[in-house]
Amino acid sequence: MEYLKKYGITDKEIEELEERYNEGIISFIKENPIFITSTIEYLYSENIKCIYLLMINNIKIFLETKIALQRKIEKMKKDGLKVKEIQMKLLQER
Repeated sequence: MEYLKKYGITDKEIEELEERYNEGIISFIKENPIFITSTIEYLYSENIKCIYLLMINNIKIFLETKIALQRKIEKMKKDGLKVKEIQMKLLQER
């Protein structure tokens, strides 16, 4: 999960992720850096940069396809939500 450091996630935060989530999720993150990086890059392109907070609060975002996430964000934009509001909704989503 070293590749996450490129996005400002520290060693301590990586440890917290590993403690919080089960082996299957952590294995997926470790074994699929291209999939995860693609999602992070998409979030950055939408000006959503709180990657660690999203990972610790809503790992589901990083396990679904980028297309599903794009649809979700596009719907929120159509509903008139601003970037900060979208970010908050993503953080609170369960």
